[in-house]
Amino acid sequence: METKLNNLKFSPSSYQFRAFAPCLVSCLVGFLFIGVPKMEATKQCSKCKKIKPLSEFRKQKDCKDGYRPNCKSCESISEKKYRQTDKGRAYHKARKRRFNALNPNQVKAVNAINNAITAGKLPRPNTKLCYYCPKPAQQYHHWHGYEKEHWLDVVPVCRKCHHKCDRKIA
Repeated sequence: METKLNNLKFSPSSYQFRAFAPCLVSCLVGFLFIGVPKMEATKQCSKCKKIKPLSEFRKQKDCKDGYRPNCKSCESISEKKYRQTDKGRAYHKARKRRFNALNPNQVKAVNAINNAITAGKLPRPNTKLCYYCPKPAQQYHHWHGYEKEHWLDVVPVCRKCHHKCDRKIA
């Protein structure tokens, strides 16, 4: 197949075609997609078989596409069912025991906060606004660490900001 355009010879093997093709493709792509909203990538959940956006799936590096095969809602349902079994209860109890053994200062600091709230020394976190964003707070964050002298040095934060703070520390 060979065509002429302004005295240029275009065949797939010609030099002029190879030099001109990228420009032509970028012009066509620009022309076709200007003003078209960006499509979000989707994936089918292997459990409920619904097609959902990738934001509905948790990330996992081991998988081909980088996302878990089940959507967040299906995983949540199966996690709740697992926790209700004897095996699930035993696993979570052992996990909590292991965490408490590895982080005794953190457990004591959280207990000190709960005792201070009960005694009226600290207000409940849900009566305050988040320290980092304008949302209502749900938890207290130990921003100086979990040593005994800093047990009551806390700021009220929402769960999202608390997760971000803990990610920065770790």
